[in-house]
Order: sequence, then C-alpha cells, then structure tokens
Amino acid sequence: MTIGEALKEEQDKLGLTEEKMVQGIMSKSAYSRVIHNERNISSKALVKILFKNGIDIITFFSKIEDTYLSESSNLEKKLSCAIGEAVNNHEVDKVKLYYRIIVNSDVSSYLFFQEKIIGKKAINMS
Repeated sequence: MTIGEALKEEQDKLGLTEEKMVQGIMSKSAYSRVIHNERNISSKALVKILFKNGIDIITFFSKIEDTYLSESSNLEKKLSCAIGEAVNNHEVDKVKLYYRIIVNSDVSSYLFFQEKIIGKKAINMS
C-alpha cells in the first residue's frame, strides 16, 4: 500500500472530506494528487496530517512498509517473524531451513547471528 492509499483509507475510516483531512496543512488539490499517487508528500506534511487526525503513526507505517522497504529488508523481516514462530512452535525442521536460507543470503549481521545461535541449538536438539 502506498502512502497515498493509506492516507485515503484513514480518511475514509474517519469519515472526513479531503479538505477536512488536510485543513491548515496543505491544499485540497495537492492532497488529492497525493492520495491518487500523482505527487509525493513531505515527511513534515505527512506527520502533521497524522497528528492532526489522531492517526497512530506505528499502525500507519506498518500499512506502507512492504511498499517502501528494500527487498532485502523485507526478506529479513519475514525471516525474522518466521524464525520466531518456528521456535515458539518447536518446529526444528523449519528452524533448520531458515538457518540455511539465512546463511546463504545477504541479510543483516544481526539476523545472521540471531539465526546462527538459534539454528545451532535446533541442530543440537535433533
């Protein structure tokens, strides 16, 4: 989901017009171009809109992160979640699989070392 799509979704959820959504921050026409993905929005204007309308920033950014994260960051996020789930469910084979994926990919050193520790424990458990 793009920033514009997420803003439009929040606007609809709040039952606001375009004008009310951005009143005092930017023009209705500029905002309209943002929500139709025809124009970028400054971070300052985005934050002002979110605060003005009581939109939770963490929730908002979680909606758009898959669109704006790099491919490797997206992979790291998905692998990290999958590892945690596999460990919590005691799925040793899955942990081993994720360990092999991480060892053979270009992921952050944090995720690499996290999986190295978890993966070795899983290998020793079986």
